[in-house]
Amino acid sequence: MDNFNFITGLLNLAAGIFATLIGFRVLKPFNPKWQEITKYYLLVFKYGGIAIIIWGIFKMVSS
Repeated sequence: MDNFNFITGLLNLAAGIFATLIGFRVLKPFNPKWQEITKYYLLVFKYGGIAIIIWGIFKMVSS
């Protein structure tokens, strides 16, 4: 069960980094429809990505 928590923590960490990079406009989606979505939910990508990174680190450390 500890390996499962560690793996999900890694996945959360990767998803959080990806969302944060999109939120701070380091990465830009290729699809124009996704560009409109990221403009609308920019704060969600920024702060949600940071929260997911923290949660992933917490899960990896606590496993």
